[in-house]
Amino acid sequence: MSTPAPYPPPWPTPITSTPSASPGTPLTSGFGVMAVVVQLALAVVIAISGWVAVLSVRGLLIVQRIQYGDYDAADEAQQLMRDLSLTPVIYVIAYVVAGALFITWLSQLRRSDRVAAEAMRYGPGWAIGGWLIPIVNFFRPYQVMTDVWRGMARPPVAHQAPTQPPTPALVRWWWGAFLAAGIGSRVMSATLSTLPETLNTARTAFNTEIVVDVANIVAAVLAILVVRAFTAKAKATQPVWQVSAPSQPNARWPQPYPAPSPYPAQPQYPAQPSHPQQSWNVQPSPTAPFSDQPSPWQRPIAAPPERPTGQADTTTGRIIGRRR
Repeated sequence: MSTPAPYPPPWPTPITSTPSASPGTPLTSGFGVMAVVVQLALAVVIAISGWVAVLSVRGLLIVQRIQYGDYDAADEAQQLMRDLSLTPVIYVIAYVVAGALFITWLSQLRRSDRVAAEAMRYGPGWAIGGWLIPIVNFFRPYQVMTDVWRGMARPPVAHQAPTQPPTPALVRWWWGAFLAAGIGSRVMSATLSTLPETLNTARTAFNTEIVVDVANIVAAVLAILVVRAFTAKAKATQPVWQVSAPSQPNARWPQPYPAPSPYPAQPQYPAQPSHPQQSWNVQPSPTAPFSDQPSPWQRPIAAPPERPTGQADTTTGRIIGRRR
């Protein structure tokens, strides 16, 4: 014998007391401290790139003097090469530290409750993995940055929506300068390794190094502006759970409907009109309007019954009859 299907409940489906999407990690004061540390690390990268650019300009002048016959500049060239031999190590250390701090700051912002999950095209892991996978790191970090900016829009807009919040041009300029600096550095290293060690090769190397250093400085400056803009917007944006919650100051999330009572509901009868108590022997008021019909709430006073004539009264013993 099969078990009959249960009857559907007579009450609506309960509403959960929490939102469907995870609100993310709340931002703390550590996020602001991390943003300041990232900007300081980028400032160090700017200082090192500027120092290398100055040394490159000095080397370009030394090469020009040697070509014009000033052979006394050879000693200065040797001192310059010793100084330039230390810059790659220092620059790589500063670049890696600044990059790690920037990625950590971006990951914290991506996982925070300031970014709506429905506005993101990719998971929070891409905030870190997008920088490490070859080929993908040419476009995925930029996509994550634009999604994070759009995710901080209020009200949140899903990434499938045809109309998306605009992305600031600052992000596009920063990403273009970052790609130009990275690609230019790799092309310079690959090209100079195949050229002979001549004065013309040294001049080409110094000119290329100046261009790459300028691109690194521009990219680092724009990165600082990006960190400031995203941090300020995150602090000014309401958390996702506050936007989804009711607008009343003391309101909470909707609570589930109460379970129905096990006792059947009693039928509701219409209330009877209330009337003042009246005596059945009270005559209508003389001021009341004249009416031929008796009041429905009064019983007419009946006349005393007639006694037949010729009979004796039981109380007085007299014979009842007409008076002569």
